Amino acid sequence: RIHRVMQKGQSIASRILEIKDRLIPGRRIVMNDILKEDAEVTKNKLLLTFLSMLELAKIGFVRVFQAEPY
Repeated sequence: RIHRVMQKGQSIASRILEIKDRLIPGRRIVMNDILKEDAEVTKNKLLLTFLSMLELAKIGFVRVFQAEPY
């Protein structure tokens, strides 16, 4: 049998705190710029960042908009 050891993932709460520390009031930032600050961008990190940004928008800390149709 093969046993895979998985690293414990980061929580949305901790990612929100990381993002909040990087934001400057009144300044716009693109989500890609937030991701570029990380050493390695994985699918999990991308999803975690997206969900964290949605949560920040839900509580009114940031405003989120889409620049062009997907």
